Amino acid sequence: MTYFSKVKISSLLISFLPILITIIVTYCFYPGFMSVDSLNQYVQAKKGIMNDWHPVIMSWTWHYLNFLHDGPLLMLVLQNLVFWTGMALIIYSAIKSGVWKVRITLCFLIFPPILALLSTIWKDVEMGSFLVLSLGLILFGAHVNIKKKILISPLLLFTLIYSAAVRYNSLPAVIPIVFCIGLLWINGKLWKKILVSIFLTFLIILASFLINTIGTNGEKQFPIQQILTHDLVALSLNNNKVYLPEFMSGKDNAEWKISELRQIYTPLTVVPLYCCGNNIKHLVLTSNKRNIDELIGSWKKNTLIFFYPYLIHRADVYIQTLSLNNGPACYPFMYGDIPNTYGIVFHPNIVNISILNYLDFFKDSLFFRPYFYLVISIVILFFAIWKKQLITSLVLISGILYNLCYFFVATTCDFRMTWWTTLSTLIGILLFIQGINNSKR
Repeated sequence: MTYFSKVKISSLLISFLPILITIIVTYCFYPGFMSVDSLNQYVQAKKGIMNDWHPVIMSWTWHYLNFLHDGPLLMLVLQNLVFWTGMALIIYSAIKSGVWKVRITLCFLIFPPILALLSTIWKDVEMGSFLVLSLGLILFGAHVNIKKKILISPLLLFTLIYSAAVRYNSLPAVIPIVFCIGLLWINGKLWKKILVSIFLTFLIILASFLINTIGTNGEKQFPIQQILTHDLVALSLNNNKVYLPEFMSGKDNAEWKISELRQIYTPLTVVPLYCCGNNIKHLVLTSNKRNIDELIGSWKKNTLIFFYPYLIHRADVYIQTLSLNNGPACYPFMYGDIPNTYGIVFHPNIVNISILNYLDFFKDSLFFRPYFYLVISIVILFFAIWKKQLITSLVLISGILYNLCYFFVATTCDFRMTWWTTLSTLIGILLFIQGINNSKR
């Protein structure tokens, strides 16, 4: 077989790889792993009643997919097809050699943090997958004529809106990617490119806000309360004085003691504050707007007065989120479905057991420690700016900003929270190397 034939076959194969890989991943992790959060969103999708504890766009998507097949299977197929289509477009746009396109795609497939997370129905994975597709469409659109740009524009706008709407803290990740459109798609002076990017950013923010507002047809749950409560408990323990509002006293209305709060507080996660300890008093969640206003007022007052202890607490939480320790990495991935009453069960076989053993080998390595990708991103960003690689810089900035925002909003240290930083780092490396190669030609 000639070299030309090999290149032609490899280029053709890259077009079918997203479907092929989606089938492989779906087979390996059938019917799709689900955590407590996943199950919560599945229940909302099944009932068609959406509250605001999670952004609603994923649950509404799941709701309509359930008409075709009830359960997590189609969501697993969707997020993998979206991810691998986006990755194929990125690789197709960045790499010239057909052989290397296939090789790099397969390297992404066996990379533990990618394979492990694509097994699970999480909004974090949905956001990362749709951002990958958005970036792929942007890079692909930069090499086609205006007619093809117009054809793919609606899909690109949808993927960006979905990415923005699927997580409440998504904007630091989404906005830099939106600016890639202005730089690559718009001809003319820089101010024109920036103006178009700002307009698109406003449009995407407005659309995601409306989706999460109008799409909520259930009782408001005010998920922000978990962050505020975590902060107030930390300040209470720091100063040996309880700063929690009265409504959080629990069923017996007894005032909280510092010793009781110490039993349920950890910087790793907010979960023990609210549940799951025998004979231990827990905080109560509220859906009452007046209570939330009281909680916000207490948080504002005490974080301003005790700003330095607040920063120390947030730094402690963020360090856990980065897995910046010598112990095990924090919740790197799932090994199956949680027990449920909906008949959704993961069936182990020789193939998926082998894959899980492969992933398990790396679970405490640098691959599942977010600080590793943050450091690499910052280093490459420096060189990308030096080499004037604007698109590479924006992709890396997207991941860095998204990671840094968890300093203020992290409620758990799960690796999935910063999965987009992992993806943006890998894509940034690919684009940077390709940019260097192109500059030598």
